[in-house]
Amino acid sequence: MIKSVVAGLVMVSVLVVIHELGHFLVARLFKVGTPVFSVGMGPRIAGFRWLDTDFRISLLPIGGYVQMSGADPFGEEDAEAWVDPELDFMKKPVWQRLLIMLAGPAMNLALPFVVFTAVLMLGQPQLDATVGRVSPGSAAQVAGIEAGDIVTSVEGQPVEIWNDVVGALGDPDDPVDLELLRGERVVAASIPAGVLEVDPDGIADVRSLGMSHFPHGSRVGVSDPSSPAWKAGLRPADGIVKVDGTAVETFHDVIEALGESGEHTLDVRRVGDDDEVEELVLTIQNDGGSWGLETLETYIGYVNGGSAADAAGVKVGDKMVAIDGTPIHAWRDVVDLVGRTTRFMVNSDDQPRKLTLDLVRDGEPVTLVFAPEVTRQLIRGEPTYRPVMGVIQFRDAYATGPTVVKYFGPVEAFRRASEECFLILRSSFRMLGNMVTGVTQVKETLGGPVAIFHAAGLAANAGLFAFAKMAGTISFSLGIINLLPVPVLDGGQIVFYAIEGLRGRPLPLILRERILMVGVLGLAALMLYLTVGEVGKLVGG
Repeated sequence: MIKSVVAGLVMVSVLVVIHELGHFLVARLFKVGTPVFSVGMGPRIAGFRWLDTDFRISLLPIGGYVQMSGADPFGEEDAEAWVDPELDFMKKPVWQRLLIMLAGPAMNLALPFVVFTAVLMLGQPQLDATVGRVSPGSAAQVAGIEAGDIVTSVEGQPVEIWNDVVGALGDPDDPVDLELLRGERVVAASIPAGVLEVDPDGIADVRSLGMSHFPHGSRVGVSDPSSPAWKAGLRPADGIVKVDGTAVETFHDVIEALGESGEHTLDVRRVGDDDEVEELVLTIQNDGGSWGLETLETYIGYVNGGSAADAAGVKVGDKMVAIDGTPIHAWRDVVDLVGRTTRFMVNSDDQPRKLTLDLVRDGEPVTLVFAPEVTRQLIRGEPTYRPVMGVIQFRDAYATGPTVVKYFGPVEAFRRASEECFLILRSSFRMLGNMVTGVTQVKETLGGPVAIFHAAGLAANAGLFAFAKMAGTISFSLGIINLLPVPVLDGGQIVFYAIEGLRGRPLPLILRERILMVGVLGLAALMLYLTVGEVGKLVGG
């Protein structure tokens, strides 16, 4: 929490400075007086004077402002005080005032282009083009693709990183032709048309092919009581840290270190029901055949309280074997089977029909019956109704996989940054459009201070590059929000000055004050509403 607060304060402060710097620079360009440049609101706690401006940090770390001579919404100027006409904001031409107001959001919109381009040029670690895992029975496996293969080209287009693999995937109605490097051998693979899926933004979902960059982690599953793994004392979700003193990070590392037979010492990390961690040293022995170790691909890591799975008696550590008799090989199978079998097959009361779930629990087969619950979810800003069980994978079922530091030239970096910004822009407008038309709720579309601080904390944990990209993403959203025609926001002021330009005179002062008052109260109420909801989400997990 402390890290989230600190990271949030740093991110918000940077974004406020960038935004207000836009107003400040254009105001100075048009010779408007700028008595105060404040980061935060309320009483001044520190600062310095430069260029006839008090650059200050204020007590409340929410927002900031540039006070302009003759236009003081913060009550810091004496209403009767004389203002030099040459420096008076309100005496400047309407077009200059419009540009000053536009400059803040423009800086927020420009920042992501700069940040994303810089990150790409400086060499952000990227996922390389290695196939980390292949789902059993998937199109990728049928095509002969194996874990450990390195993708070198897609549709004849050379690739070096995983993002290139995703970006090179073309029309879903066309077959996907891949060239891979397996050891020192070049292998060709072709996946038939109609398998690849594309999301609403037109981005190909490479997982629909049955392959992913992320390999299975060294946290393992065990379901056979007669296996060497079970007899050694291993249980579902145990994390194997070392084999014979050698550190392992992936499931492949574990199997490779064990070999085909022999006796080995395992350093094991076991997380209990109360999240207490137990360190174990186990001995495993095998004279040949399977070790009895499995990936955590189909093991249940979390059960939502009150969900369909919870009501049916599903428990953490259960291994899912089949749904209505259809075998489960990968987590994606669960999503597909639950969705496909309930979307069109409902009872007369319009409720999803019950499904049979075959499990293995503590080495014994268990059969349960559950009725998926239809829930409303936002997928890239679009509301979707889908049936769910209410179970989640183990969060560390997969390892990160190999990365490579990739440096891009200025032109290529800016092109990729522009593509990313365009996706953010399109998603933001779609979400705002859905909110205005009532398709989505305000709390589903907008994020308050708590959401920003939480996102900042998560990004800070992921490293400097992730933090910079998160700042750029939030900056882009803030730029769009600030352009909305809402009183108090820059967009509201822009509307005022646009009306003044059309009328030839400003709106009556009393009317502007009342509109601003309503805007302030509305914004405060919105922030309180969002904050209460976000705190409730965090407290409730």
